[in-house]
Amino acid sequence: MELQNHDAFNESVAFSAGTSHERRRISAMIKCRLDVLKTLKHTPVKQEIVRNLTFELKSLLTKLESE
Repeated sequence: MELQNHDAFNESVAFSAGTSHERRRISAMIKCRLDVLKTLKHTPVKQEIVRNLTFELKSLLTKLESE
């Protein structure tokens, strides 16, 4: 019984570490995309698209970082 608890604990810690790593990786990707969108503000791309994508990515980033 004790071995099962130990294995479950190890799996839980590994899962938490993996989840945390993925959250940081995805946050970095979103921040990179937001930087690209800042650049697109100075191009002939339709600005409504840039605004909408920026808003959606910022909302996603906020949710991701609040967890």
